[in-house]
Amino acid sequence: MRRLEPWPVVADLFSGLLVACFAALIAFSAFASKKLQDEEARKGIDELQGKIRQILERTLQPPVTVTKCDIEDLCISVQIRFPEDKDLVEAGFEQSLNRACADLKRTFADWSKDDREKLFIQIEGHSDSQQPKNVADARSLYLHNWNLSSKRASSVLYEFDRCGLSQTGIKMVAVGLADTQPLCPETTPECLQKNRRTTFRIKPDREAIQRQLRLKSKQKSLPK
Repeated sequence: MRRLEPWPVVADLFSGLLVACFAALIAFSAFASKKLQDEEARKGIDELQGKIRQILERTLQPPVTVTKCDIEDLCISVQIRFPEDKDLVEAGFEQSLNRACADLKRTFADWSKDDREKLFIQIEGHSDSQQPKNVADARSLYLHNWNLSSKRASSVLYEFDRCGLSQTGIKMVAVGLADTQPLCPETTPECLQKNRRTTFRIKPDREAIQRQLRLKSKQKSLPK
């Protein structure tokens, strides 16, 4: 009768446990590293948000205001409205648009390239809830307010570029939100006019912030 030797089985079991422990250690290290990066990014975003808000509150002229509208975003209130079914700025609001552009240029004029890369301006276009009556195609009807609000945001983006805001190195994007965020729900002419507008957000670029943190971490680890 052949005798079974237990040591190979024990050795295999030990090797398997060692590999499992090593893999768990790597996974934990990766998790801890990511958590630390997220915490550092969160701290960087909070510092950036505080810096921007302080400067904007000093720079912006009433009735323009800046508010914290999200965990990471600052919103700038500027009254820029549009005629019904049009994407050109309504007469009388060009001055507000130009003043907002000038204020933002002053805000970021002295910022370093690294600081400017940490954020971007998001221009949001809005429409009222009305639908065109001469569109029979369901797809065109559905897309109408989305396309119109996108054109309104792009129209302001063009004006900001023309006044030189893009030359500061600040990234800008334009998005359309259709009638998903109305200021008021009524269908009166006054309410519909209020809802045809653009809004502005200053958003942190989390990816750029984390990229800069990784670069700084690598530079610290290099031998001096």
